[in-house]
Amino acid sequence: MKILKLLSFMLITLLVLNCSNDDDNFQPQIQPEPTTQDLLISGKWYWISSSESTLDDCQKQSYLEFIDLDTLLIENFRINSSDVCESNGINSVTYQLIDDSIIQVTIGTDTSNLNIEFISDTRLIITQEISSGTMTTLLEK
Repeated sequence: MKILKLLSFMLITLLVLNCSNDDDNFQPQIQPEPTTQDLLISGKWYWISSSESTLDDCQKQSYLEFIDLDTLLIENFRINSSDVCESNGINSVTYQLIDDSIIQVTIGTDTSNLNIEFISDTRLIITQEISSGTMTTLLEK
């Protein structure tokens, strides 16, 4: 019986001595905030509303998809003459993010600037100067 007690004591002592104190210094990994570029390329941004017009359910299927650091896909949906919602096709254009606040879009030889007013994981608000003033567009994932 003494041998069993001695072995038990030695086993417990060995376990206690071998436990690491790494857990005492545990520091959670702090995730860096995503950059504007990270947020842009994280999925499709669907049109929700525009200050220039009321969007119907068909138009709300339209989206922007930032594929990489310079490619932007744009797909617009409209109701055709037969009252059917259809895509106008997917257009691939180039863009450049300037100072994390301006998306410079180039379509052919035309360039326009979209000002990022707000961006989060799920919401993007952009403004654009047009002939009648400033158009504000809300997009969401």
